[in-house]
Amino acid sequence: MAREEQLKFEIKLQETKLQLQSEHEVKFAEKQATLSSEEVSVKLPKLVISKFDGSFTDWYRFWGQFNESVERSGFANVAKFSSLKELLSDNVRRDVESLPFTSEGYNRAKAILSEKYGRQARL
Repeated sequence: MAREEQLKFEIKLQETKLQLQSEHEVKFAEKQATLSSEEVSVKLPKLVISKFDGSFTDWYRFWGQFNESVERSGFANVAKFSSLKELLSDNVRRDVESLPFTSEGYNRAKAILSEKYGRQARL
């Protein structure tokens, strides 16, 4: 009697496994069909900005990349200021190092750098 109960249980267990496997295969096939019929989006690699070393001829490259990657992000100005400082070489960082680490400090840093390097690049 116990052996019959065990066999019934094992049969039921195998039936349940087969049913779950079948359902999984159906869902997998549906997902594959959806992926092949939809356009798959591709993410571009993250832009790596090289440090700005104070070269007037390199200002527009640096500022364009910074604007696209950092300035237009949704980050707070304090976080943008931190990123800006990290991307400046030591000699350029000195121009903005004493500014307060605030939103106003960030705006002043942008103005100082743009005035100093942007104007010189145009000359």
